[in-house]
Formats: sequence, structure tokens, C-alpha cells
Amino acid sequence: MSVHPYERHCPKCGAPSRTPCQGRRGDRKSFHRERWAGQTFRPVAGDDDAATESPIELKLLQAIRGWIEHNELNRVTARTQVRVGPYRTDILLTEYGDVKNRQLVIECDGRDWHSQEHQVDRDKRRDRWFAARDIPVMRFSGSEINRDARGCAAQVGEWIRK
Repeated sequence: MSVHPYERHCPKCGAPSRTPCQGRRGDRKSFHRERWAGQTFRPVAGDDDAATESPIELKLLQAIRGWIEHNELNRVTARTQVRVGPYRTDILLTEYGDVKNRQLVIECDGRDWHSQEHQVDRDKRRDRWFAARDIPVMRFSGSEINRDARGCAAQVGEWIRK
């Protein structure tokens, strides 16, 4: 089992991340600066223990589930961290129909994970993979979700009503 990058110890002195570096020359003023060392990424549990990876995912999931409940749509489910092909979705909406089930992939794009050019290219490649399989993708930015999660849920609701 591999160790998560935020939990790795320093290869030079063996100290855990976010602690003072001992280094080869003794105590130093600098701290270990591993990638994302200042942030904690633990699954966030929702009301029904739906594991999400970020607060914006949880906020949008709760808004979507609230919209579904308000409109009394028991044929629609929203699940988190579902593997579809080679990808894992933030939120997967499934509408169970009489003949065929419809699916919608919802991605919550925080600035840290979706702002650089190579990350945008990766997202485009991912969207093309879903499009080739007739699975639509909706992307919402973190600021959009924080500003109006219920409005984002209403846009998802438009897809459900189609």
C-alpha cells in the first residue's frame, strides 16, 4: 500500500511534513514544503455519509439532493466518487427510466486542481471520453458553487426535466 503524498516523510531527514527540517546540517529555520502540505484532504461526510473530496462537492451535492427532494423525484439518485470507465466522477446523477437509464457527470472544479493548462487539457480529454459514450458532463467552478449552490442545482434540474 502506497503512502499518500501528504503523509510522506522527508527523504533527507525523515521528519514528517509540516515540521521543521533537521537536514544534514542540524536544525534549520525552513519547514518541509511538500505538495499541498498546508491543506488537509480528508473525505467529508454528508448527512448520509456520502464521501466527497472537497467542501464544494459536499455543498453542491446537498443542494442537488435538496432540489431532488423538493421536486419529489424518486427516480433520480446522486452518488459521489463513482468510477465510470477509467475515471472517477465527483457526482454521478442517474435517472432510472422505464426503458433506459440516463446518467449525468457533475464535476466541481476548484482553482487548485483545474486552473493550469495541463489540468484543463486533462479535463477536456476526460469530457471527450464521456461525450463519446453519450454521457453529458456539467462542470461548476468552486466560486460558482460557493456563490450560488442552489442555482447550480437548478441547472442540474433542467437536465433532469428534459
